[in-house]
Amino acid sequence: MTLGVLGAAKCLLNGERGQHNTAYLDDLAPGGDLIAVTATRKIGGITGTPDLTSVEPLLLLTRDTAGGFTTRVDNTARYTVR
Repeated sequence: MTLGVLGAAKCLLNGERGQHNTAYLDDLAPGGDLIAVTATRKIGGITGTPDLTSVEPLLLLTRDTAGGFTTRVDNTARYTVR
């Protein structure tokens, strides 16, 4: 399992924080398809769990009824090329 897969799983399934993150995403795309890009950090052997209620995702796309995706949240400017 890669860091990205583990971070995504923890984001949505990790106890109370996972419930809050799932509710946050469902508010933005109720019952619909979405793509969420978040930052996950690994410190030592511990992978952090993103808290979307305090730090929005880097990017959130939702699918409309015609099948196309719309940008709902774009915080990609937080991360610049170094």
